Amino acid sequence: MNKMEMPDNSVSIKGMFEFGYTYGGILPISSQKIALELFDKMEVFELNHNGSERLIESENNFDGFHIYGVRKADWEKYLQKKTNSESETYNPDLQTILQGGKKFCYMFLDRLRSDCNYFLGCGNANEKSLWTGDVNQQIHMMEDIYTTAFTDEEKPQWISLEQIREYRVKMLEALKNKTK
Repeated sequence: MNKMEMPDNSVSIKGMFEFGYTYGGILPISSQKIALELFDKMEVFELNHNGSERLIESENNFDGFHIYGVRKADWEKYLQKKTNSESETYNPDLQTILQGGKKFCYMFLDRLRSDCNYFLGCGNANEKSLWTGDVNQQIHMMEDIYTTAFTDEEKPQWISLEQIREYRVKMLEALKNKTK
């Protein structure tokens, strides 16, 4: 069995348990610097010795006096994405989606579109709300599904390739405005 890479090697799960936080679905982080780096990539929690946690909602909420943590599933997804991004010629996510069949491809494309609408509305241009975690990757995935999964006759009537590309423009503009 391979040992999983941890977000912060300076604290162990055993150390987190000894601290008093005992939920095994969270991986501990003692370094404020590492927690801040991961804040833009996944949800980060402040862990408390009484077994509770609090979602960190702003970079200003890091005080350096706590153990922080991330969901194990989010960390594994992050590591997988990092590994996959190193190989541009193979996209297992797209292959898996295409293997699901036409109905699944329709549903998944609609899910990605819903993520885009949320991102532009209530999601406040937060890339964490996107399935891929990145605007360009999200649009690229939508374009790939649209152009690969369907013949011209099968393409969905509720979205076009042009509309998908309009999402990219609107979403990148929203990101740009968010950082102003």
